[in-house]
Amino acid sequence: MIELADPPLTRSRPGHRGRRPPENGLTTGILAVQAVWSVPWLRSFRYGPAEWAWRCLTW
Repeated sequence: MIELADPPLTRSRPGHRGRRPPENGLTTGILAVQAVWSVPWLRSFRYGPAEWAWRCLTW
């Protein structure tokens, strides 16, 4: 999915000869943690933390 969303990240850089940039692994890890954590969070709360903060600031 990351490769589809941002093709420049999938290009080889000098010295990486065909390997994916390390940022792809970090991004994939963050997405995985967010996907797993969002299920219990949304069972307990109606909104996510960013949406809650935004609503507090704008209402």
